[in-house]
Amino acid sequence: MVNSSDIPRPESIDFFEKSIRQHNKVIDLKKLNEYYYSIELDDGRNYKIYLTNIYTVSLADVMEFSSTYDIDAIVTISSWNGYTLEAKEYSQSIGKGLFLFGELMGALNFAKPEEYFSGYHDGEKYYDGVR
Repeated sequence: MVNSSDIPRPESIDFFEKSIRQHNKVIDLKKLNEYYYSIELDDGRNYKIYLTNIYTVSLADVMEFSSTYDIDAIVTISSWNGYTLEAKEYSQSIGKGLFLFGELMGALNFAKPEEYFSGYHDGEKYYDGVR
């Protein structure tokens, strides 16, 4: 069940739209509905993104959004938000990305954005958004 605080704020949506249009891999941005977008990438792919403001995206959230929308990624837009490791690993296992906005911006540079990770810590992959 969506709570009103889980809905992206208007200024967050504006930020997303302006910033994503400036990404060097993005050719076009189409708003499919209030929080659902399709971006055309410079390699010809259309990448579909659902925006949310869920404080910590869970496995159940990923399952719900993935079954409700034809998406390639879920982005929790506010910088203080995050996601569980379980949600991240599940999204990757089904070929979907789960990102903070900054992670999305990096992931779009890769052929398989869902495999993007923030870096290594003690020899292990880490993700900025994991809570």
